[in-house]
Amino acid sequence: MARVDTIEYLAIDTLGNATDFGDLNGTTTYCGSCSNGTRGLFMGGSVAGGSNLDVIDYITIASLGNASDFGNLTLARNDTKALSDGPYWTPTVKSPKSAALPSEAKVQ
Repeated sequence: MARVDTIEYLAIDTLGNATDFGDLNGTTTYCGSCSNGTRGLFMGGSVAGGSNLDVIDYITIASLGNASDFGNLTLARNDTKALSDGPYWTPTVKSPKSAALPSEAKVQ
């Protein structure tokens, strides 16, 4: 799988291909993402050589542009998934399996 730093979006109400939104702060693969409708978060992943990442980037969905630094995960992780009910998100991970996760974090 190729490691990329691109963010693309689709206008769901029209037919067509994905369009460039902006770039993440670094190249990655297997990063997770979630949204509260206003902000989108991208977290974890891995870089060339297989090292896991602890970064969290965010975008403002209403405006095209590059991601900004949001903070860090408690541990470097890849294959991250996340769920959101709006203001809160809960990450789940596959690697490292033994790592404890926070029960939730608030997206502000």
